[in-house]
Order: sequence, then C-alpha cells, then structure tokens
Amino acid sequence: MDKDKVSIVDADKKNASELEEGESEAFLGNRDLYEPFEEHDSLRSEDEENIMRIRSIFVGAILGAVVNAANVYLGLKTGLTFPANLFGSIIGFAVVKSISRAFPENFPILGGYFGPKENNILMTSATAAGGLSNVFISAIPALYQMKLLESPVHDYGKIVTITLGMAYVGFFFATPLRKLLIIKLARKVRLVFPSATATATTILSVHVASHGERSAMMKVRILLIAFGTSLILRIVSNFAPGILWDWHIFTWFFIWGKYNNSAIFVENWGWFIEWSQPSWVLACPWKDYTTYFSMSLADPVNEPSPRYWIFWPGVLLIVSVSMVELLCQVSMFKEAGVAMAKIMAKCLYVVLKLVGIQSAWLKAYRDTTSDDSEEDIPDKHQIKTWMWSSGLLVSVIVTCISCAFHWDMPVGMALLSVVLAALLSFLSVLSTGMTDMTPLTASAKASQFILGGVTRSENYSLNKAELLNSIGGAIANGVANQATDLTADFRTGFLLRTPPRTQWFAQGIASIVAVFLAPAIFIVFATAYPCILDIEATSCQFSAPSVSAWRAATIAATSPTLPIPPSSGYFAIAFSVFACATVVFKHFYLTGDRERYIVYMPNFIAFGLMMVVPSPSIGTAIMMGATISFIWQKLRAKSHENHLFSVAAGMIAGEGIGGVVNAIIAIAGVTAGTGVGCPMSSC
Repeated sequence: MDKDKVSIVDADKKNASELEEGESEAFLGNRDLYEPFEEHDSLRSEDEENIMRIRSIFVGAILGAVVNAANVYLGLKTGLTFPANLFGSIIGFAVVKSISRAFPENFPILGGYFGPKENNILMTSATAAGGLSNVFISAIPALYQMKLLESPVHDYGKIVTITLGMAYVGFFFATPLRKLLIIKLARKVRLVFPSATATATTILSVHVASHGERSAMMKVRILLIAFGTSLILRIVSNFAPGILWDWHIFTWFFIWGKYNNSAIFVENWGWFIEWSQPSWVLACPWKDYTTYFSMSLADPVNEPSPRYWIFWPGVLLIVSVSMVELLCQVSMFKEAGVAMAKIMAKCLYVVLKLVGIQSAWLKAYRDTTSDDSEEDIPDKHQIKTWMWSSGLLVSVIVTCISCAFHWDMPVGMALLSVVLAALLSFLSVLSTGMTDMTPLTASAKASQFILGGVTRSENYSLNKAELLNSIGGAIANGVANQATDLTADFRTGFLLRTPPRTQWFAQGIASIVAVFLAPAIFIVFATAYPCILDIEATSCQFSAPSVSAWRAATIAATSPTLPIPPSSGYFAIAFSVFACATVVFKHFYLTGDRERYIVYMPNFIAFGLMMVVPSPSIGTAIMMGATISFIWQKLRAKSHENHLFSVAAGMIAGEGIGGVVNAIIAIAGVTAGTGVGCPMSSC
C-alpha cells in the first residue's frame, strides 16, 4: 500500500500547481487511496443535492459522442482507442462552468451551482456515451470480411439490437462490482484504478481554487486549438494526401536514383512517414511498385503473404502475454472471486424470489455473508440489489432473444456467451484496477476458443460456426468493455463522494447514445471506405488490425485444421514462450530493490500489436510523437506536465472527427484534389 500512496502523492503534486499556493499542501497532501476525498471548504456541498441535471447529461453525451466517433476512426486505423473520462471532465468543466455563470442560479436547466459531483456526472455520461466502439473496430467488420453479413446499412437493426444487449448486460453487471471491488476489496487487493483516480483528482483540483479554474480553462483553450488544427489538417489533407499526410520518401529515393536502386523494396514493405506538416509536390511515373499489404488467402499455408505470415505471431503474442499478466495476479483473484461468488448468490436469491422460487440454502448463505466495508451513505443514494439484478435478468433475456432471432444462435449457447462475458468482465475490471490495462483482446479470444469447442461438437457448417463464434466473442468483448469503463467511473464517483444511485442513472441514460451512435459511425466509415470490409484489398486508408486479429481467431477456433504456415506457427510459439517467461521474470524477480529495472523491460503486447498492424508508418508516427514529447519534457518540464494531455487529446479527437467528415465527403462523391505523391494511388 505504501507504493500506491507514493504514486498518488506524486499525481497530487502534479495537480497541486492548479491550486493556490499554500492551499495545495494542506488539501492535496497524503491521502488514503481507499477512502473518499475530503470535501474542501470552498465547495458548496449543500448546493450539490441536485446533480442529475439535463445540462450535464446533455454536454456529457455530446462529448462522449465525439470520443465515440474518434475511437471508431482511430480503432480502424491503428487498433487503439482512448477513454472519454479525462476528455469529458476537462472540456465539460469549461462548457458547463461557462453556462452556469452566464445564467442566474435560479434559471431553469442552465443555471445553478456547478461543482465536482455534477462534473463527475458529466464525465460519467461522456464515458457511457463514448463506449462500445471496440466491437466496431474488431468483431463486426470481421463478419463482413468473412462474408457472413450482407451490408452494414441493411444490418443496422440487428447490430443495434445486439449492441443494446452488450451495453446493458455490461451496465448491470458492473453495478455489484462497485461494492465488491471499490468498497470491500480495493484495499485488500490494491485496486487503485490509476486513470479513474487521476480523473477524480483532476476534477477536484479544478473546482477547489480560482487558480485551478484558470489552469483548467487554459488546458481547454490549448485542447481546442489542437483539436481545430488537427481537424482542419485532416480534412484538407484528404484532397492532397501525398503532399500533406503521407511522405513516401523511399519512393522518392527510387525515382531520384533513376529507378536503379533498391529503395522501392522498402516502400513495398510499407515504410513511409505519415506526417502532419505541409510538404512539397512530387510527380513521377511508377514502375516496380507492389505492396505487401494484402492479406492474401489464396494458399495461406504454403504460400502466405508476408502480412499473413507475421500476423499469427502477433496474435499469439498479444493473447498469451495478456493471459500470463492476469495469471501472475492469481493470488489477488482468489479473494476477489470468493467475494464475487457471494454477491452472485445474493443476486440469484433475489431473482428466484421475483419469479416465485424460494431457496433456503441461498437465503442462509445470504444471511451469513457479512458486509465489513459498508459505505456511510443515505439509503436513498444506494443502488438496491433488486434494481440491478432485475435489470440484469431483463437484459440477458433480451440478448438471448436477439441472438436467437437475428443470428440463429441456440439459447444455451447465448447463455454460455453471457456467462463467459461476465467472467471475463470480472477479470478485465480486476486487471484495470491493478495495472490500468484492460485485456479486451485476451478476453474476447478466450471466449472465442471456448465457443469454438462448442461449435465443433455441434457439427455446424463452417459459415454458421464462424458466425456464432464471432457473435459470442463480440458479446464478451462488448460486455467487458462496458463493465470496465463503468466500474472505473464508479471509482471516480466514490472518491468524489458522488451519490452512487445518481451516477448509476446517468450511466444508464447515456449508454443509449452509444447503442445507436457506434453502429451508425461504423456504417459511415464502411460506406465511405469499402476496403475496410474487403480482406483482399491492396490499398486502404484503414489497416484495421483488430479486425484482422478477430478474423484470424475466428478461423482458428472453428476450422477443422489451423490454416497457419508451419514456419509462422513455430516462430509464434517460440517468441510467445520467450515473452511469457519475461513477464513471469518481471513479476516475480524484479521486486523490491530490483523493481527499478522494470522500466527497461519490453512491452510485448506492443510488439504483438505492431505485428498485427501491417503498416510501419503507425509505429513511426508513435516514435515521432514520443520523441517530440521527450524533447518537450526536457526543455519545458512544467509546460509538458500541465498541457501534454490537452494537446494529445485535442489532436486525437480532431483527427478522429476530421476522419468522419472525410468519410461523409467520400460518401457524397466529392473527388476533388490530387493524388500527387501517392504511388499507385496508395494513400
């Protein structure tokens, strides 16, 4: 626990710059990580009784929608997404604070005091509205690549229905995890939820002092400048990508060498710079140009494409390392698992009682289970067991009906998918609480391989087995994504003393935005860029690495024989064994005084991701960003500390929304611009 306390003190010192001098030392000093923050004297706590307000729900939903759209773009491009919590907290603070000052306090809807608890409700709404994008950058596009669905527009209704089930199974399942993992077991198993704790600290910091507010407004201005710059550049570069966005420098070398050097082979492997600054025009004829981008499946075992060969080591590396990271925490999981079993027994007793079934054993088990870590909150603010258990029952029923009606999935298999989703969600939340890493990829793949055994035993046709496997895995992925996001939000609310029932209602309301928005944004991109859904496309702006990983796992889980080149399989196994051994070494040897060497250990999940991502330009872009950040930190440490997140979040959101605008332009059929600088129209 000492180590955790040091880390939060460091985080608090970073935020202390946002408080008046002398005030920060007393208020943001040493804290117990597992107790709510003290309420500062400058806060009008008595005016925060009504924090469930239309203004914050609406603003949060809008900001969440921006993050949702940006995440679909970013996820299809790189396989990565970013959370809406800090983005929603900072931007939402500026918007609603300005609104609250512009109108009298008694003005309906828009007026009234805006404090940290309402800020937390706004952030919660943003997180809920910004969720569920993960299945639309993996499972759903993979179904189209495998030709198991017709068209996104035609399938919108059934996609929304299954998304609705994922959203609310995850929402209701996350509810008891609040009491279990934030109240009862957080201290015992050291569940810090780093990002959620940082969000709570940030929210409190910007509210407790005038300097904190000024600093927050400065962050917002910088974020908006970065957002606007990135948005404009992304839209403008769409009309001249070879000049403003992609620099194919090795093709330039090839041409400058009068087509008589080997630089073109570097281009063929996808080495170019994805830039964000203006360039110069390059016009020339092309020859000897090809691409190794295609995931060719003409003869994948004997003559695999380079992308297909390197893909399998990447997938196995991501899955195996994620699972070993979890298993290294097995001692912590044991106690959490026992406590979870007790809570589920209580839930089962309530559900059975609702349908008229009495269980003496469950009643006795419920009565003998003690709650040794109760919150001191009024009864009206508590989330009753019947509220979430009845909701969970209804959402499971809806999910099973949707699976049977739209996907022809047997009820038993649908229930198995939900049970697996619950189990893997529990593991994902634990991992996030301990490490701030959510193993959604490992969770989904574990579910797919278990369901693969079921489909083999039922002797389904290959197409139906792949469909059922993908839908079952998607349920695990979506439920785990939702449950993890919302449990982390509960942690922020716990620290800020936000009434849990109010926060729970905000989550439930804003989640409906994601249910309809995420599928719609996916349809926009799939319509504008059909190559996303085409497995053999040789040129596409979106490499969609998570889609490739999903499709490969589905094929591996359902095929009678694995379509993997032997050399690729041997390399995948050898590399993964080495990586897993390194993870074990890190957890059990680099402890105590040796812990300082952990920073030198490689991140093998990042290795795996780069193998799955077919374009080196993404890795190059990440390296350039890290270099700029490093130089900025060395030259202006304070500025870097205060504004790095604002710049990064603004640029990510700006490019994401710019990508949505470009997709709409493409759908409209606008073809203006130039392909100068793009070899064979590849960018």
